Amino acid sequence: MKNMLRTAAVAAAGLLVLTLALTTDGARVAAQGMKPLLVQIMNTAAEPVPVVSSVDRVLLREQLAPTGICPTATHEVQRVLPDGTFGGSFIVPPGKKLVLTDLEAIIRAQPALAFPLGGVARIDAFTGPTTLSRVISAQGQVNADAVFAGVIPVSEHLQTGGVIGSDLPVCLEEYVLISNGGHAAELQEARLHGYLIDQ
Repeated sequence: MKNMLRTAAVAAAGLLVLTLALTTDGARVAAQGMKPLLVQIMNTAAEPVPVVSSVDRVLLREQLAPTGICPTATHEVQRVLPDGTFGGSFIVPPGKKLVLTDLEAIIRAQPALAFPLGGVARIDAFTGPTTLSRVISAQGQVNADAVFAGVIPVSEHLQTGGVIGSDLPVCLEEYVLISNGGHAAELQEARLHGYLIDQ
């Protein structure tokens, strides 16, 4: 028992000496080596600071009041502006390309029809109005929870993005795929994320 107490006392004394050494001169010397460096940046005509131009990010949502730029039974989209308001029906600006990277949506069953168990709820974003070219799609399996809730969330992220050319609208179409064909569905909400680049 005496040996245990003596060993504990020696260990405690050693820790005390170590703590004092670190909190006095040793800590002061270590702190001096960590002083921040002052850097001065000069932006002059002779030596301009390189600036990376900001990317024109785009957030789109389903358009609630269609104007006819997309085929019948599909949805137009509108841009969500930085202040939270909405623009009109979105068409890719002249001289630009739209790169779509993300599609998120909630698809719901039509009021009189339940989702078919085992089906695949899908939403496509495509260009229109004449040549329909799919750019990004999101889908999800219709399981028992989706049948019970009557809604299914779907999302897709593209590493490289799908591209829509200048002066083209972005259209959305939702449906449910089943083994013997298609099944009608409704779009509750949708969001598309992307950015504009020069053509």
